[in-house]
Amino acid sequence: MDVSPEEVLQLVRSGKAPEDLKGSLARGIFPLGPADMLEVLVILSADEDEAIRSAAARSLKRVPKSLVLGVCSSPASPSSLLDRLARLFSGNSELLEKIILNPSAPDRAFAFVASLDNPGLLEIIGRNQRRLEQAPMILASLKSNPATPPAVLRLWEESAARSQGDKARRLMEIEEQAEGEKEPESNLPDILVEEDESPPSVTAGEGARRAEEMKKQTIIQILKEMSAGHKVALAIKGNSEVRKILVRDKNRLINTKVLENPRITESEIENYAKSTNVSEDVLRTIGNTREWVRQPVVVRALVNNPKTPLGLSIGLLKMIPQREMGNLSKNRNIPEALRNTARKWYQQRKGSKR
Repeated sequence: MDVSPEEVLQLVRSGKAPEDLKGSLARGIFPLGPADMLEVLVILSADEDEAIRSAAARSLKRVPKSLVLGVCSSPASPSSLLDRLARLFSGNSELLEKIILNPSAPDRAFAFVASLDNPGLLEIIGRNQRRLEQAPMILASLKSNPATPPAVLRLWEESAARSQGDKARRLMEIEEQAEGEKEPESNLPDILVEEDESPPSVTAGEGARRAEEMKKQTIIQILKEMSAGHKVALAIKGNSEVRKILVRDKNRLINTKVLENPRITESEIENYAKSTNVSEDVLRTIGNTREWVRQPVVVRALVNNPKTPLGLSIGLLKMIPQREMGNLSKNRNIPEALRNTARKWYQQRKGSKR
């Protein structure tokens, strides 16, 4: 078969490689670079064909240990390969340590290692506080693993407490700034606070749509010139158009304040819960507000939103009906850990009804 090494790698990754080519690759007789051959053998070791699986497994045993460790340590290694290696060599502490110290390792590889009974590796993961903060799925694995050393969990709790304290102090500073700037509500332009009772419909004329767009651009321009302190104050007073913009602000002290606006509607909350353009802090606040999670549409939106923090999504699963739980277990857009939990609970519920 006249194909380049790059094309061979792509065929194997996509699962479209012909059987004869897979056979040659599994036996290690196709000319590929060492790292590429390792990736191919790892993929083929899970092939549907038993003969190919066995041949690939035998070839893997002949790969020099130094090569495997080098691939695990290299930042140039594909994240998908590092994840596969972690699962394939789950009993090799030396190899797993190289992977979790590699900045290219994906969150799912960290989460997998964090689920293993290996206190030494769990301690290494627990010291990577920034990674834990950015990837809740890793933290969830640590917390649910009985082998996780208590010191690791204490370290995270102390770090989280410091972070919350810093955020609280910053919020206080901004709110004090807002009070010091003294912009009374009466001085705010009507365009920012008055609700539009009759927004243009889909069938509205071009003139009405153009006027609405001009109004939106005017609001955006006004907000650009506002200080963070004024935005915090406006988040609680602003109309629906202002809320729609500020809830997507990068500053969590501003975007979460929108949720305290007394004029916010249930449909707005549902839309925010569905959105992947709002921050995790907004989604977390919605999910932790009892009034809003009493609404099935909000719970459904949060659980199906891939941006919802994993710990929150798993906590809300118990509120999902069995039929929808089955659909969740097949949803490739949500995190793997959530999908697996949904599948497990779906099967348990199904079994209990028999």
